[in-house]
Amino acid sequence: NFNWEYYEKQFLNFGFLQHTEQTTSEITYANFDMERFKKLSARVMQNPDYSFEHFKMNELDANFWQQRYELGDTGWDLGMPSPPIAQYIDQLKNHQLKILIPGAGNSYEAEYLFKKGFTQTYIIDLAEAPLKNFKSRVPDFPDSHLIQGNFFDHHEKYDLILEQTFFCAINPSLRKDYVKHMSELLNPGGTLAGLLFDCEFEKEGPPFGGSATDYREMFSQYFELKQFDPAINSISPRAGREIFIECKKTENI
Repeated sequence: NFNWEYYEKQFLNFGFLQHTEQTTSEITYANFDMERFKKLSARVMQNPDYSFEHFKMNELDANFWQQRYELGDTGWDLGMPSPPIAQYIDQLKNHQLKILIPGAGNSYEAEYLFKKGFTQTYIIDLAEAPLKNFKSRVPDFPDSHLIQGNFFDHHEKYDLILEQTFFCAINPSLRKDYVKHMSELLNPGGTLAGLLFDCEFEKEGPPFGGSATDYREMFSQYFELKQFDPAINSISPRAGREIFIECKKTENI
């Protein structure tokens, strides 16, 4: 019982090859059920009369992330600020800091900052959907501080950059470029703070895992590592798998 035209697009996007066509009762986007879609996909894949060709989305581009939001496939979204980052924000004293959250998604951290008086907060994301979601929640947030674009093409300067599930979302081949570009975006003495996963994941990413040892080597080329320790107040599903970092840009970079 589904709208074939809609599902056809979704299956083709996931790499299924079309062999037959069926039309039954209509289902609209408004009542689209992601769990039902996953169960339907699993049932179809078990049918011996069908053959499938594996598909991998190599480009984690704007279309990829936009689709994840449209399908509600956003397992990384906590629906609130991450506790370790909220605790870090709570100890900030200078409300004039210019702050960036890259790969911000629905960015509950930016909402938290803005409502605490940090009005020079900016967010950037490839996809349009999370920026619209954010604006609907925080209508007073300046439009000029909502940036749809590629982090690596962004060249403003900031005092503080917050990392929350962005590092793990990019292709690991870009991690060294990430660290270098973070240092380029920061003013002298600026800080990069946030959370990184210190674990590997069973499923192919994103999210992509890694180890604190490897991160230290990368980040120490551009930053003084003020904190690089296991997070003590992660949400329970991430407990023991996150490190909190506070990295100060070195003066010679």
